[in-house]
Amino acid sequence: MKIKGLFLLTLYWLFAVSCGGGGGGGGFVPANPGGGGGDDPPVVVISATASRTAGVAPLSVFFNAAIDSEDDAFHTLSYVWDFGDPASGSWALSGKSKNADRGPVAAHIYETPGVYTATLTARDETGIVGQREFSITVSDPEAVYAGTNTICISDNADFNGCPSGAGQVTTTDILDMEERVAAGRRILLRRGASWTTDGAAYYREISGPVTIGAYGACSSPDERGICANAPLIHLTGSTEGGIFNLYKTTDWRIQDLHITGDTTRWGATGGATDWRQLLFLRLKMSGFNTPLGNSHWDTDGHDQITVADCDISDADSNILYIGSERLALLGNRLRNPAESHVLRVWQAYLGVISHNEMSGASLYTTSGRHALKFHGPSQEVLANAGNGEGGLVHPSRFVVIANNVFGSSGPWQVCVGPQYEGIDERLRDIIVEKNRFLAGWGAISATPVQAALLIWASKVTVRNNLFDGTGSSSYYTGVMITRRGNEPAPSDNRVYHNTIYKAAVQGAYTSCEGIRLGEQARRTIVRNNLAYLAPEADLMQLLHDDSPDLTQSHNFLASSNQWIDPDNANFLLRDFRLRGDCDYLNQGTAVPVLDDFAETARPQGAGFDPGAFEYF
Repeated sequence: MKIKGLFLLTLYWLFAVSCGGGGGGGGFVPANPGGGGGDDPPVVVISATASRTAGVAPLSVFFNAAIDSEDDAFHTLSYVWDFGDPASGSWALSGKSKNADRGPVAAHIYETPGVYTATLTARDETGIVGQREFSITVSDPEAVYAGTNTICISDNADFNGCPSGAGQVTTTDILDMEERVAAGRRILLRRGASWTTDGAAYYREISGPVTIGAYGACSSPDERGICANAPLIHLTGSTEGGIFNLYKTTDWRIQDLHITGDTTRWGATGGATDWRQLLFLRLKMSGFNTPLGNSHWDTDGHDQITVADCDISDADSNILYIGSERLALLGNRLRNPAESHVLRVWQAYLGVISHNEMSGASLYTTSGRHALKFHGPSQEVLANAGNGEGGLVHPSRFVVIANNVFGSSGPWQVCVGPQYEGIDERLRDIIVEKNRFLAGWGAISATPVQAALLIWASKVTVRNNLFDGTGSSSYYTGVMITRRGNEPAPSDNRVYHNTIYKAAVQGAYTSCEGIRLGEQARRTIVRNNLAYLAPEADLMQLLHDDSPDLTQSHNFLASSNQWIDPDNANFLLRDFRLRGDCDYLNQGTAVPVLDDFAETARPQGAGFDPGAFEYF
């Protein structure tokens, strides 16, 4: 019998051994070193890596484990990270602790100086299979940027809150900042100040540490810590360059600013070549064609780019257009582009896209855009690596997309696959989990949602997601797996433990499908999914399968509501936990999914529960 409890975001921290080590990488210390008795679980030998083990605060560190092109451990093991930073707070939207994460790829921002121990614990259904520790040393910016290595810039000679001994500059021309930026220097703008310019600033080949931020008292911070009086920079006119053109820059932090621009300006950032170890933190941005972004017209590529706790909105084209090796997009609020995508990721290798909210794609055009368009470099671009015609070494691979809310963005909320039919982009090894796909939430796109998640890729694991089709078009599909163009057929995809819900129909002719597999899909496994689809629809089915070799079982199409509060007027308060009288408790089967949407361990009783939640 299962025990009913409170709805808690439960994290099971597992400590089996005391692990030594530090540094940037190494193998796991096994849970049963030296073998042991015959009842010990087998040890999975995998690697774990930290991108950096030292630097000045705020320090963004990337972690990854189980990165092996042929090993299913990326998809099947449970990875639990404790970053050793309990004072780091919680994510604004999910409410989950920033000190913890799950998945084979993760990232954390250390904002307070000190020495931290980050711990990774890996387990399978038998228990812990290994652990790894990393020692992270975070330096105090007051020491690193002591004296005149910090320069405070004010528009009115108010330097209240400027660090003692720092340089002081009064100017009404924000472009004066450009000549003062140098390696090992921090530039702080006065909170409450504002500047307007039609020019652009260019920073070329400056290796850090470099910090550009704010000084003075913060007023009325929002849930992300963005201050109402953040220094304001407004860019006018149609100049292509931004206020931060970052050509071949390394180890920069740009934080705590408010940047706006005319929609005739391309963006606040530019300089597409070789961004490395860049952190964009707590920026508020609006306007522009694309407020924040980069591209791949380079010879070496970008690496270790983090965009965290930013609020970016109301662009003409994309809100965020970005790509990188080791890309982290964490806790951002991205919304309301007029004509194109909310977030377009053109490459991510070892990436994590988590705890973000995205909605309102293509508000004023019917061309159809997405909350997340996730694609990668083509085979042609990869073949040109190193000869100046692309420079990208890796495809989009080994990426976790988790704990996000995807709102109205039509006709497809999230696409994982080639950017268009005529290009061969081979995406694989991606995890999509614990996301909420809410077709009717946020500003409504000109084209309503028809499909929540579209996959044109291989080895994608889709697990523990909530698909809510309320407010979609008259045609709605939760998960669609098919082939878009000339890329290889999608293969070895897994769809486990998802909840799919659409209680009412819209339009004259209506079609509601939980999962659809195209005829090109190969070796797909679909298990433990639970759906309720509008019974009055003209066409209503849990699984539409045109593929030749599907494996499926323990998927249920309910004839009535099985959840606590799926129709709350506030989409974010809809409660898809199973009721105690649910018809399908314990009716699932064992699959390699060791926890649920709320990070409660599976199973909690006699058997697995279908859908995104275990009943407890």
